[in-house]
Amino acid sequence: MANASTTPELSLSFSDLTETTITSSRPLARSELGQVFTRGIQGFSDGYVILALDSPFARRVYDDHVVLALAALRIRNPLLSCHVLFAGPVPAYVCAAPMTERHALKEARDMVEFSTFRTRAHTVAALRKRWSEEVDPRDTLDIRQGIIRNPTS
Repeated sequence: MANASTTPELSLSFSDLTETTITSSRPLARSELGQVFTRGIQGFSDGYVILALDSPFARRVYDDHVVLALAALRIRNPLLSCHVLFAGPVPAYVCAAPMTERHALKEARDMVEFSTFRTRAHTVAALRKRWSEEVDPRDTLDIRQGIIRNPTS
């Protein structure tokens, strides 16, 4: 990540928060429950995005700026802060807007993984190896439930 002392000063404004409540939830509808069971309760078949950002060396894009932009998007668009909670008898759809600017930035930072590669081919190969070949999905963190499976269980 770029050194914060060398990056331009940016701020996050909660005046963009469009919702009046911080957290709201509702039980999943039947059609939504069908999607949960299709993709698996651990989310093994969830979609993900790999975004390659090419920038000229003269105009560097700082990691902190990407995190700040994602945090601002999540504040302005509450659906980007939603998740499915499996704690009760029926899974629930939860929209949990960040409570503070620091919380918004932490959540955004936790959603993004930064890497630098020399060529796009190196990028694709490294990401595919990291997320497809080296990781047993049962041993990964399930952020929706906040648990890590114990490999010995």
